[in-house]
Amino acid sequence: MSDGVTVDATVMSEFNLAYIRDIQNEARELITNIEAAHGFAIDRGKRIQTEWLSTCSGPVFGEWFLKLMHEGNIRYVNPSIDLCDRKHITIHCGLPKSSKDIVYIATANVTTVRYIVSEDPDFFDP
Repeated sequence: MSDGVTVDATVMSEFNLAYIRDIQNEARELITNIEAAHGFAIDRGKRIQTEWLSTCSGPVFGEWFLKLMHEGNIRYVNPSIDLCDRKHITIHCGLPKSSKDIVYIATANVTTVRYIVSEDPDFFDP
């Protein structure tokens, strides 16, 4: 198993709704497959965790989250991104310096798979 895939809170929210309603949709299938194949990478500063838990409010997601933490399927990593790359992202891609998206990029950057799963238009590359 790799050190995890970084998943945006929007996708987690879609998964959470399907999980609560016990229905199958693309988000639930995707998250289930990531859980089985790679697990999830979140930052040690807990910004991603905080965003997931605030976006996916309610005890069901919280229990799912704790279960995966206990099983080792959610792993903390030390996010890092080179200053040059960070400048490029903020200047040429238009992300604000304080953007939460930088945390997702820095988190995915230190994983072996280097994937970010998101529906955020800021990550769209035409």
